[in-house]
Amino acid sequence: MASRRRRTFLALLVVAALASGFAIYRDGRHGRRVFADRMTNHESDFDFGAPPCGPAAKPASADLRIAYLGVGGLLIEWRGSMLATAPYYTRQGLFEVMLGNVRIDTDAIAHGVGDFDPGSWDVLLSAHSHYDHLADVPELMLRHATGATLWTNRSGAHMLGAYPEIEHRVRSINDEVGTWIRLEKSDESLPFKMLPLTSAHAPHLYGLAFAHGTVDERWSSWDGRNTRAMRDGLTASFLIDLLDETGETVFRIFFQDSASPAGIGHPPTEWIDERAADLAVICIPPYWQVEDYPEGVLESTAARYVMTIHYEDFFRPAEEPIRFVQSLTDARVDTLLERVENATRGRAAPLPVTAICGPSGDRWAMPLPGEWLGFDVPDDAVLTSEP
Repeated sequence: MASRRRRTFLALLVVAALASGFAIYRDGRHGRRVFADRMTNHESDFDFGAPPCGPAAKPASADLRIAYLGVGGLLIEWRGSMLATAPYYTRQGLFEVMLGNVRIDTDAIAHGVGDFDPGSWDVLLSAHSHYDHLADVPELMLRHATGATLWTNRSGAHMLGAYPEIEHRVRSINDEVGTWIRLEKSDESLPFKMLPLTSAHAPHLYGLAFAHGTVDERWSSWDGRNTRAMRDGLTASFLIDLLDETGETVFRIFFQDSASPAGIGHPPTEWIDERAADLAVICIPPYWQVEDYPEGVLESTAARYVMTIHYEDFFRPAEEPIRFVQSLTDARVDTLLERVENATRGRAAPLPVTAICGPSGDRWAMPLPGEWLGFDVPDDAVLTSEP
């Protein structure tokens, strides 16, 4: 009993130290604004806690539609098929994450995906296996995206062994890194191919990484598992190519849901020489913990337009007003957006075909959760087999 009390006391000391570290680590008041002089779609500062408009609806006329689902979640709708990166709706609090067990909020998940037709999702991607990228996935696959195949890392596949009902729909990317994969559903080709790339997760605080490592044994249950047990495993970034009816790439997306250290997670030069990334989706925090981010990935992908994600404080319920994740301040957001602008300057950007509410500039967007962006593809793309 005394040993257990000592462990609890030490855990509380660690949490207190981390809380103090966060307080010192921040470089200003709690962030939630984008400055007016950084945007082209709003004339006054954009306050995520009280946005002046609602998330843009799905554009009716765009060839390609992309929705930001929140945290690391993205939904790509292309030629009648849907590819989603794993969203997170449960939102466990900080102390619960540090000291408690994995919790799944079925109501929050149902509400979060309710407007996005998850029954039509064909593919799910989880670029690493931290709890905020994998914990909601079993509920999604069992109750909502019941036909989707999941691509995750080997650690994630081992964790999901606790759900034998979906095991046959889980694929590991570990042995496919550096190889183009033509995505399929029920043995039929989808209009997507992807190239998984070995990346790395930036440290979370003072060079320290939360839940870093691998899960090497198959789990039989999630009961009693704490969130720290959901280790990141192989962290990947992806090139995702959208294919026309002839199999030609007509739009290329670079996706990364965690900031990576300098020189890591970049695509091979020969693929970018062949076709640059039309859109780069990058994670904002904690970019200040690593060098050459986002400049490195934006240079290596020659990205023409940038979407920034994973900025919300996901320790708070999704229905509460949005504020940035604890260590992300207004000044840090502004610095990142300035660096994005400088890194993409002079490139012809594929602009969204309809206006969005979230902050945006000439070559970047920071959409609200639940917001849709639409893009058109080159006129010579063959989008249907009909004349």
